[in-house]
Amino acid sequence: MAELRSVARSAYNDLLRLLHDDQVANLRGTVRQKEVGGKIHWYTAERIGQDLKW
Repeated sequence: MAELRSVARSAYNDLLRLLHDDQVANLRGTVRQKEVGGKIHWYTAERIGQDLKW
């Protein structure tokens, strides 16, 4: 892979950060981590009535 100039790297990193920010902005509820099978996973949890929905 060809090495990118610093301007191109900065632009790419900015676009990637904006994409991740946009994806996170659409989450509903509270972000929580949960261990499943010895691995950490991140979920959103939302309380509906007395139930906590993952």
